[in-house]
Amino acid sequence: MVVVGYDPDVAKAHGYAIRFTAEGMPYAVKSGPHLTTGRGATPDNIVTGNCGSSWVFLYDVGALRYSVDTGFGLVSAAVSYSWAANVVGPAYNYTPAWSGALLLKTAWSAQGARSVSLPGTYSAKSSGTAVLATGVICRSQGPVANQAIY
Repeated sequence: MVVVGYDPDVAKAHGYAIRFTAEGMPYAVKSGPHLTTGRGATPDNIVTGNCGSSWVFLYDVGALRYSVDTGFGLVSAAVSYSWAANVVGPAYNYTPAWSGALLLKTAWSAQGARSVSLPGTYSAKSSGTAVLATGVICRSQGPVANQAIY
């Protein structure tokens, strides 16, 4: 997960304010710790950025069925999220999606299983955002998993 913006109304509602560095970089402040910018990451099953990590795992569970596991962990409590895990393969493209309130949780995950009609290599890619109580909006850096499904 990586910071992609700020929601000043959410920040204010949870006791934070958006400030700017001398270079014009925004950040959230409160009496506790705040987020700063950090390094990026290369797509893989687990990708970590400056506001948390996101992941996706794809498993062959037999008989032309797969299971996908996706989610994120954040450095600070979140108020909402929007998430998807696109699975593609031979003549197959399916994207389950989730969204809702997080009630100040720092992690979220989901699992699901489905059948496919053709054996082969399948790929899953997660994407989405989470809005932290600080007003910071974190975006997944797109973790990817590949798996042969038979």
